[in-house]
Amino acid sequence: MNGNLLSQTGLATNGHPLQTSVTELFDVVERTLDYARQLDAAQTTNLDAAAILNDAAIHLRSASSILARRSNMHRPIGRLPDELLIESFLSVLAALGDNRYIIDPCQWEYLLNVCSRWSAIIRAEARFWRSIDFRWNQITIERYLSFSQDSPLSLVLAISDMPLLQHKNLLLSNMGRAGDIKIINFDEEPDDCPHTKPSYVIETLPQSRASSINWPETKTGEDKLKSKRCPAELLVAAAPHLSNLLVICRHDTSWTHSLPPLQHLSRLTSVELRCCHLGNNWDRMFPASLRYLRTAYTGVPIYDDRKPGIDMVDIIRLMAHCPDLISLDIAEASINPAPTAFALREKGAVRALQLRRLNVPGMSASEWDLLLHHIEAPSLSESNQPGPSFRDNVPPVSPVFPAPYANSDVSQVDVEVVTIGEVAIRSSGTEEQAVTELRAYVNSTESKALNYGMQSLCVARLSLSCPQRHNSNCKGCWNPKPQGKVYETPR
Repeated sequence: MNGNLLSQTGLATNGHPLQTSVTELFDVVERTLDYARQLDAAQTTNLDAAAILNDAAIHLRSASSILARRSNMHRPIGRLPDELLIESFLSVLAALGDNRYIIDPCQWEYLLNVCSRWSAIIRAEARFWRSIDFRWNQITIERYLSFSQDSPLSLVLAISDMPLLQHKNLLLSNMGRAGDIKIINFDEEPDDCPHTKPSYVIETLPQSRASSINWPETKTGEDKLKSKRCPAELLVAAAPHLSNLLVICRHDTSWTHSLPPLQHLSRLTSVELRCCHLGNNWDRMFPASLRYLRTAYTGVPIYDDRKPGIDMVDIIRLMAHCPDLISLDIAEASINPAPTAFALREKGAVRALQLRRLNVPGMSASEWDLLLHHIEAPSLSESNQPGPSFRDNVPPVSPVFPAPYANSDVSQVDVEVVTIGEVAIRSSGTEEQAVTELRAYVNSTESKALNYGMQSLCVARLSLSCPQRHNSNCKGCWNPKPQGKVYETPR
């Protein structure tokens, strides 16, 4: 028996090749260790055997420790450098995070239990621990705060059965580290798992850390926190590194109180608001650093069949206040017209040089005209600006059609509004050449955006295009399927 034991010890300590799997080898190690402990505890009278067994136990413990660190080294993934493993693990988190506001730790922490190498890699990488949901229990929150080191945090604040006051010190003392905040206020319960069960022992941070938070008003942080009806009101706290903000207020009181001013958040670049009422004076609400703003009133209670109103003046002033604004989306809202005195201001007074996307479905054509009168936006490439009517904006056919068709007796055209910036078709050739050029011209414009910059132009697509007034069944004519409204053209 001692010979077998020493043989196994020799295999483990002398580097003899083992033709067993890692799992089988661990079973051998565990059984041998148990046997060695039993003999050692029996205090056998054979002193030499006891010494051998003690020595074997020491070597087997060492072998067990080495195998724990290299349990997957016999596989290709085990030979990958730490950097590639980190990126692979982070891709797992990215896949789990699709269409979710935060990732439940139970969905990925199994990676910590594969082997000690994986566990050490994950614990040392702060990016695994940056997303924190304040519906978790305090033990889990503190663990994440510790492993995240000093990296920017992604915080989720939501209403639940557990009062937000329970974690007030943790929240207020770490708002300064927040890189992005998601405030979700639609009474969604967190998953039932060990991370959400209340901690039996709650150790709060020193009160001095919470009291040092810079609140813009005179109330203490605790007093302000007690009076909050919506977590969005916590944004009055200082968050110097906050760049991304998402606020969802889907509850009965969302229409009765507004988002607090955010001008003190000097690094805020992206804001998305859903069902969150905005007041007036947007230039005093958002910081000048803002680049992306999306607000949607879907789900907000609408009384008397009226949509929430947004002043045209606020939109224009926001563009003037935020020179780096790239994208503005406003959905499910009506636009209040600007006062007459405001409408008479100088053309192009607001330089929105970075603006690329402007989507405000609630604006009429006249309101668009007013907006585009006030702003200069040479980079604008996406918008929902209504296209000009065929009669008002393209009375003569010649600017669009090739020369042979300019004076032809075309009976009707099918109008499609696209943006081309300039007229590209100029032809003085034969009618056959003109038809070919027209087909290529229209095909080339089909892939362009509906609005491209501040200029737009109607492209007329022929429905009955034969100059000889052939009917629509004429085989020699290009006759696309009708799209849009058909207008009669002057003869």
